[in-house]
Amino acid sequence: MKLGTETGSLINHLLTGSNPAPEVGMACTILHWTDRTPGTVIEISKSGKTIKVQEDASVVMFRNVAGQLVWGITRDPNGHVWTFRLTKSGWKSQGQGLRLGFAERYYDENF
Repeated sequence: MKLGTETGSLINHLLTGSNPAPEVGMACTILHWTDRTPGTVIEISKSGKTIKVQEDASVVMFRNVAGQLVWGITRDPNGHVWTFRLTKSGWKSQGQGLRLGFAERYYDENF
């Protein structure tokens, strides 16, 4: 993701770096402008250049001592499904990026 045009977050920009090879069932994070949504890889094309990711459910558990929200994440069989394609600058879907290997929820309360 290009900082300032595809993402407004330095962290999201850095997270689009190198990714492991996708596997069905692998946790992932959908990278938005400043927010992050947890997901799970549910399908991989035969070419390996297209994957489907389903959003996981997330709920606020508490605020930590720094005031940040701490989220609980669970699989959601009814979650929105995104189709990501592998490009020169990483996995993309409708302007969103993807980080494979871990699921994270972040909601930027400044917007």
